Amino acid sequence: MTMVNPTNVLKNSRISLHPDTCQAFVGKKKVTLTITEFKLLAYLLENAGTTLSRAALFEHCGMTNPISGTVRTVDRTIHLLRGKLGKAAYLIKTVRGVGYRLEN
Repeated sequence: MTMVNPTNVLKNSRISLHPDTCQAFVGKKKVTLTITEFKLLAYLLENAGTTLSRAALFEHCGMTNPISGTVRTVDRTIHLLRGKLGKAAYLIKTVRGVGYRLEN
Protein backbone atom coordinates (compact mmCIF):
# COMPACT_ATOMS: atom_id res chain seq x y z
CA MET A 1 0.00 0.00 0.00
CA THR A 2 1.37 3.41 -1.00
CA MET A 3 1.28 6.16 1.58
CA VAL A 4 0.46 9.60 0.23
CA ASN A 5 1.68 12.74 1.94
CA PRO A 6 -1.52 14.70 2.64
CA THR A 7 0.25 17.98 1.81
CA ASN A 8 0.60 16.84 -1.81
CA VAL A 9 -3.13 16.19 -2.19
CA LEU A 10 -5.14 18.75 -4.17
CA LYS A 11 -8.76 18.84 -3.12
CA ASN A 12 -11.98 20.73 -2.71
CA SER A 13 -15.33 19.71 -1.23
CA ARG A 14 -15.86 16.70 -3.54
CA ILE A 15 -12.71 16.08 -5.61
CA SER A 16 -9.24 15.03 -4.51
CA LEU A 17 -6.15 14.49 -6.65
CA HIS A 18 -3.02 12.68 -5.55
CA PRO A 19 -0.24 13.93 -7.87
CA ASP A 20 2.35 11.52 -6.46
CA THR A 21 0.29 8.51 -7.52
CA CYS A 22 -1.74 10.13 -10.35
CA GLN A 23 -4.98 9.10 -8.68
CA ALA A 24 -8.24 11.04 -8.70
CA PHE A 25 -11.26 10.60 -6.44
CA VAL A 26 -14.78 11.96 -6.32
CA GLY A 27 -15.71 11.36 -2.72
CA LYS A 28 -14.27 7.92 -2.07
CA LYS A 29 -14.80 6.69 -5.63
CA LYS A 30 -11.65 6.39 -7.75
CA VAL A 31 -11.93 8.04 -11.17
CA THR A 32 -9.73 7.07 -14.11
CA LEU A 33 -8.42 10.11 -15.98
CA THR A 34 -6.10 10.59 -18.93
CA ILE A 35 -2.90 12.50 -18.21
CA THR A 36 -4.34 15.58 -19.95
CA GLU A 37 -7.56 15.41 -17.90
CA PHE A 38 -5.48 14.96 -14.74
CA LYS A 39 -3.30 18.01 -15.55
CA LEU A 40 -6.35 20.09 -16.39
CA LEU A 41 -8.16 19.17 -13.19
CA ALA A 42 -5.02 19.74 -11.11
CA TYR A 43 -4.62 23.22 -12.60
CA LEU A 44 -8.27 24.01 -11.94
CA LEU A 45 -7.92 22.80 -8.33
CA GLU A 46 -4.73 24.83 -7.82
CA ASN A 47 -6.66 27.90 -9.01
CA ALA A 48 -10.08 27.10 -7.52
CA GLY A 49 -12.41 30.07 -7.60
CA THR A 50 -10.38 31.79 -10.33
CA THR A 51 -11.61 31.97 -13.92
CA LEU A 52 -8.97 30.55 -16.25
CA SER A 53 -8.99 31.30 -19.96
CA ARG A 54 -9.09 28.51 -22.51
CA ALA A 55 -5.71 29.70 -23.78
CA ALA A 56 -4.17 29.47 -20.28
CA LEU A 57 -5.57 25.97 -19.75
CA PHE A 58 -4.41 24.90 -23.23
CA GLU A 59 -0.90 26.18 -22.65
CA HIS A 60 -0.52 24.92 -19.08
CA CYS A 61 -1.65 21.41 -19.94
CA GLY A 62 0.51 21.19 -23.07
CA MET A 63 -2.48 20.22 -25.18
CA THR A 64 -1.94 19.52 -28.82
CA ASN A 65 -4.42 18.40 -31.40
CA PRO A 66 -2.89 17.31 -34.72
CA ILE A 67 -6.10 18.18 -36.55
CA SER A 68 -7.11 21.57 -35.20
CA GLY A 69 -4.53 22.46 -32.56
CA THR A 70 -6.82 25.11 -31.11
CA VAL A 71 -7.94 26.08 -27.66
CA ARG A 72 -11.27 24.38 -28.48
CA THR A 73 -9.43 21.21 -27.49
CA VAL A 74 -9.91 22.46 -23.92
CA ASP A 75 -13.70 22.43 -24.40
CA ARG A 76 -13.62 18.80 -25.50
CA THR A 77 -11.38 17.79 -22.61
CA ILE A 78 -13.63 19.61 -20.11
CA HIS A 79 -16.65 17.80 -21.61
CA LEU A 80 -14.97 14.41 -21.15
CA LEU A 81 -13.75 15.34 -17.66
CA ARG A 82 -17.23 16.39 -16.55
CA GLY A 83 -18.55 13.04 -17.73
CA LYS A 84 -16.02 11.21 -15.59
CA LEU A 85 -16.64 13.39 -12.52
CA GLY A 86 -20.30 12.41 -12.42
CA LYS A 87 -22.19 14.26 -9.69
CA ALA A 88 -19.19 16.54 -9.08
CA ALA A 89 -19.23 17.83 -12.67
CA TYR A 90 -21.27 20.84 -11.57
CA LEU A 91 -18.16 22.20 -9.83
CA ILE A 92 -16.62 23.09 -13.21
CA LYS A 93 -18.35 26.25 -14.35
CA THR A 94 -18.24 27.61 -17.88
CA VAL A 95 -17.52 31.33 -17.99
CA ARG A 96 -18.98 32.24 -21.34
CA GLY A 97 -16.52 33.84 -23.74
CA VAL A 98 -13.62 33.39 -21.30
CA GLY A 99 -12.98 29.87 -20.05
CA TYR A 100 -13.65 27.82 -16.95
CA ARG A 101 -13.66 28.07 -13.16
CA LEU A 102 -13.68 25.34 -10.52
CA GLU A 103 -15.96 26.16 -7.62
CA ASN A 104 -14.65 25.61 -4.10
